[in-house]
Amino acid sequence: MRVFDQYLAAEDMERYLGDPLCPGSRISFQRVVELDEADQYPQEFLSRLHEWGYMNYLVPKPFGGQLRSLEELFALSRVIARRDLTSAVATGVCLLGALPVWLRGTDSQRARAAELLMGGGKMGFALSEKERGHDLIANDLSAWANEEGHYLLNGEKWTIGNATRSDALTLYVKTADTNNPRSHSILFVDKKDLNPSTFENTPKIKTLGLRGHDLSGIRFQDSPVSQDTMVGQPGDGLLLATQTTLITRSLCSSFMLASADTLLRSTLQFAKERHLYGKPVTDMQYVRATLTEVFVDTLIADCLATVTMRGLHVITDQASIWAAAVKYFVPTSIERSLLTLNGILGARFFLREEHQFGIYQKFYRDAPIVSVFEGGSYSNLQAIALQLRQLLKPKATEPQALRAELEAIFDLQHPVPEWLDASQLDLHSHGRNTALDGLDLIDELMRDRISDRVAEATRDEIAALIEELKSQVESLRTLTRKLHPDKSSDQMEVARRYVHLHTAAIAVHTWLFNPEHPADFFRTGEWLVLALRRLLYGENPSMGFAPRADYVENVFQALETLFEENRLFALVPISLGAQNEGAI
Repeated sequence: MRVFDQYLAAEDMERYLGDPLCPGSRISFQRVVELDEADQYPQEFLSRLHEWGYMNYLVPKPFGGQLRSLEELFALSRVIARRDLTSAVATGVCLLGALPVWLRGTDSQRARAAELLMGGGKMGFALSEKERGHDLIANDLSAWANEEGHYLLNGEKWTIGNATRSDALTLYVKTADTNNPRSHSILFVDKKDLNPSTFENTPKIKTLGLRGHDLSGIRFQDSPVSQDTMVGQPGDGLLLATQTTLITRSLCSSFMLASADTLLRSTLQFAKERHLYGKPVTDMQYVRATLTEVFVDTLIADCLATVTMRGLHVITDQASIWAAAVKYFVPTSIERSLLTLNGILGARFFLREEHQFGIYQKFYRDAPIVSVFEGGSYSNLQAIALQLRQLLKPKATEPQALRAELEAIFDLQHPVPEWLDASQLDLHSHGRNTALDGLDLIDELMRDRISDRVAEATRDEIAALIEELKSQVESLRTLTRKLHPDKSSDQMEVARRYVHLHTAAIAVHTWLFNPEHPADFFRTGEWLVLALRRLLYGENPSMGFAPRADYVENVFQALETLFEENRLFALVPISLGAQNEGAI
């Protein structure tokens, strides 16, 4: 199976890293657990990733690196995260620290950040404060200009990734006397330029998961920095921090999808090897159905995440909605889905050794933090709730332009523009959502895009589910008009349903625009029937959720085939590292 070009680097990294079940591979589960048990930073893994060239993919091509698209970076991040979330987060924090510089920095700032990262250095983004959390307008770390032409830093940042180990930090600082949207700015500070007597790092914070991660803080006292450390203009801090997190909250979904792959793969292998009553556990219908549901949930989340990565290049004016949707949906749905695997593994899900070196319990502890990164589930739903009336207001669309936009986002063979135009990363969608707007063209797309290889019964079932999707969108539109502005709990529930319908539309478009997809299971559309039933009906059998048994069985067999062929459980099932690859 040949994958799309933007996934070739991920396959190459897989070959370099090898099979994580082999103790001699470059990032093995055995060593991952050993480091975690010792609360030890995974520097040895980061050094191997640097040797492969991964840090170059954190630097956009216009600034001297290899980063062409967020979709490609998303795939690479997933390769790392399926082995060790701590390493994935440690490198992800480097990107988080660099993004403000990529988006708004000067040429010299970008050159220094690129030199630092591609040389194996580390960065971080010092944003949150212990007393203020993510109330960004109230943050206290100050940077006041003095007569010598410097900013004097005073204050403290807390729970900052790479705060201690970083070579440079982007700092979110207060530069005006009042608290308002223009009272804060961002500085790019190279630690080698700081007077060591004017700052100190606060101790590493103990955590439930990611135990080896450098999560610490930094404290400044009259610490002078040059005024040319300013990123963008004074007062741009809130805007730039928000634009940065639109990107990183979307990329965070790679951590959850990687966790899903590792935990589902671990459980499937156990179930295939474990025998009860003289038969493999996978012969039990309940087990097959459960594993299939987790696989379908993974495909749903993967469609949403992958096309959001692409959409950030194409529909930058809608980034606020798409990023909030992926950050809410992927962690919450995958967490809930993965809980069902515990019943198959039994006591082994709780063990810190034995089954696959105890990697299951490490991911079980690590993965939940993803829902907290870059704003929790509530704040992301709220971001959507605030725009619901405009989003669900009927609007005229220009069919030709809309179809071109859909193709640019959803056709995985269609290259997206390299890097991003930061000036177009809008914090408000102004009522636009290409995924749901595209339902206006769905009849035409169904005629033009469905392959002859799709069974007629499957085609009819998908068509019926699309009609149900359109009906539910109309019902939500009516409900939104009646919502009382003060009923925040009602608004949040409508926002939650909106995300599910947005995700359903994305699954449909992803399938329609990829009729020549390399994976047989994807083209048949049976997974899509199961996916739409889950998204539209939830788990209420009386509303039509009960899936066809033959579809469940066929999708389970597709899961088994991917397992036997050593491929990722994903929308794009890349080849995984083999036992004869990746030896140290």
